[in-house]
Amino acid sequence: MWLIQHMKILTWVNIRKRGILGPSRCQLCEAHEETMEHILNSCMFSSSLWDSFAFIFHQTDRDKNNICNTLTNWRRDFSDNEVLAIAWALFPSFIVWNVWKERNNRIFKDEK
Repeated sequence: MWLIQHMKILTWVNIRKRGILGPSRCQLCEAHEETMEHILNSCMFSSSLWDSFAFIFHQTDRDKNNICNTLTNWRRDFSDNEVLAIAWALFPSFIVWNVWKERNNRIFKDEK
């Protein structure tokens, strides 16, 4: 999550800045350039995950244009239920981690 907040995720856009050549397409949708914002938030693959969980938990503050805003706004008061409060706090990390794992599986293991 720190890497996201500091825009340091090693997507192909960031890797190219270091002089390393590689594919620039998103491995999840194969339609757009792979930027951090795209892969974690606006790609149809990741966006469907965010939208599904937002629907389940009645979350209305999702920012489809900014992952940092999505993470900041992912708040809800579950003071009456500690288990739900913990689960709710972990969902953004769960979504981001699974999107990142899927992306890496497609690149490094050639698996979908």
